[in-house]
Amino acid sequence: MDTAIQSPSLWRNRRFVALSSAQLLSAFGSWLLILAVFVLIGIRWHDGPLAVAFAMVVLTAPTMAVRPYAGALADRQDRRRLMMGSNVLSGLIVTGLFFVHTLWELYVGLALLGLTDSFFSPAESGMLKEIVPDAQMGQAMSVRMVISQGTKILGPSISGVLVALFGARIPFAVDVVAFVLSTVIILFIAGGRAHMQAEPDGAASNQERPRYTDGFRYLWGNPTLRGMVLFLGLMLLVLQMSDAQFVTLLKHVPHASRTLGLAMSASGLGMALAAVFMGRVHADRALGWMALGSTGMGVAYAGSALLVVHGLPVGVPPLILLGGAAAASAMVPFETALQRSVPVAWTGRVIATVGMVTSSVVVLGPILGGILMKLVGVVPIFLINGSTLCVLGLVVWVITWTRGRMRDAQGQRDLQRGTTDPPGVGG
Repeated sequence: MDTAIQSPSLWRNRRFVALSSAQLLSAFGSWLLILAVFVLIGIRWHDGPLAVAFAMVVLTAPTMAVRPYAGALADRQDRRRLMMGSNVLSGLIVTGLFFVHTLWELYVGLALLGLTDSFFSPAESGMLKEIVPDAQMGQAMSVRMVISQGTKILGPSISGVLVALFGARIPFAVDVVAFVLSTVIILFIAGGRAHMQAEPDGAASNQERPRYTDGFRYLWGNPTLRGMVLFLGLMLLVLQMSDAQFVTLLKHVPHASRTLGLAMSASGLGMALAAVFMGRVHADRALGWMALGSTGMGVAYAGSALLVVHGLPVGVPPLILLGGAAAASAMVPFETALQRSVPVAWTGRVIATVGMVTSSVVVLGPILGGILMKLVGVVPIFLINGSTLCVLGLVVWVITWTRGRMRDAQGQRDLQRGTTDPPGVGG
């Protein structure tokens, strides 16, 4: 009988429900903060798009350098206390942002916020590994994706209402309240120390001090995970080259703002809906689903460019809805396979290293995309990037299919040898 069927319902796991609630508050507060920063810079201070873009860079860039160390610390210390400490420091920094009056003060605060927030994610991922059985990890990743995309849809809308009614600084105060509530919830979650008694497989004892490069070494020594992370990095790099420039693609179409807003909401909705289904996918098929997701995203982005060229922007949001679903079909199986494959004592370091890779492409992708679009043009780059995602997905799918056929053939040969060899032959 399937293990997942025998296991109690995931929603009866009180620690998982509490951890998900803390994640919900954190994600909701983050989206409130981001829109408030955009309004403060672009509307209240009348700065240009470069100032807004640089705000996102200073918020994201520090995590690239700090995350491997944060992951090592999460595998060494009490993860619950680390999450609480990260929340407290982040809340204090956001409180300070409420009083900033210059752009450079805002940048300093955002950089510090990026640093403190870097310690929350690896500790939370490690706690999830302790709390959720492997048989239910796919469902847990699905819930996390739904929370992430749901807050992405609702957070900016609610933030916009708060800004309109109470001013651009009110979301900062609401974000502080979210940090406080998240910390209180984490306080009552038992655990956070199971990894400190575990022995990592094939490596030094957990009593030795984890090193900055541990996550890289673990991934390099696991060919399957190494290939998946490499594929994910390439896929996200190509995706970000277009995703950050979607406003440029749509800026000349009628009702551009409304079309862009619908497309953003459709992307989040597609990811949330697909994540519900992807929670039941087997982790051993993760690479195949990632290939399918890459192909689907490529079709969505190339198709959006073709629709704009032919004067049919009304078809862009439905196509992006499918693209969001394709993104979920790539991300949920990857995250599930990662959580299931990595021992609890290594979760923080490995997931932090993967986070460093994804943060790097999030920063690098829009820069490369902007440069290439100035050289070649918006529509050609969307078509090229979409085609590249399709080719990547098809190549990986063919490799995965071929390996599966070879494994099946080898299994058949082993079975035939087992039934035809005389007793005592073959050990």
